[in-house]
Amino acid sequence: MKKQRAWVQAAVDVDDIDLGVQIAKMAIDEGAEWIEVGTPLIYRYGHDAIGMMRKALGKDAVLVADYKFLVPFLCMQHAEKQGADYAVFEAGYQTELIRMTMDMAKDMHVKPIFCLSVHPQDYTYYTDLYADMGAEYFFSHHYYNVLDKNTHEPVRCNNAESFMACRNPVKFCITNDEFDTLEASVKAGADWITFGRAIRTPDREACRTWIQKIHGIER
Repeated sequence: MKKQRAWVQAAVDVDDIDLGVQIAKMAIDEGAEWIEVGTPLIYRYGHDAIGMMRKALGKDAVLVADYKFLVPFLCMQHAEKQGADYAVFEAGYQTELIRMTMDMAKDMHVKPIFCLSVHPQDYTYYTDLYADMGAEYFFSHHYYNVLDKNTHEPVRCNNAESFMACRNPVKFCITNDEFDTLEASVKAGADWITFGRAIRTPDREACRTWIQKIHGIER
């Protein structure tokens, strides 16, 4: 079945909460479906950054806490308490840690999104493995240039295609720093797109341009 259009996660990657709220409100006004409480805000304000954003944006905003930590247990609890809907965590080769996280998530409102910090050539295998444990949401850049494990030659890995090759149905996000790669990401099957570099200042025109581009790309 053909996927619907990709949705937008606007990454609020600034370290000032007042500026962050201004950017988040602008992004919602321009059509962003999800707001990412970026790592700089969490580093500066701790878990309270999520609660501050929730209070400012209201109960209907979808908030993603971008922790990208390897140990998610306390973060999951705090993220839920502060009002996050999703939380991003690094997912490497620690399969038991992922299993424990998913067991914990079964009884929580906040859902984990896993940023795969494995070798790109392992993406499909580990996405399926973690999906078998209950993981539904994954996150990556579209491309990585890496050394092949066998030949040690540079290889450009298409992470979007790796997700699409999984035997499990998963939802995955592609982060785009380059405007020109948006179409490739959406057509490769990304369920949603994250962008943030263009809105580290309240640039409404840039925000509108990115969101309209993402929403306007046909599958």
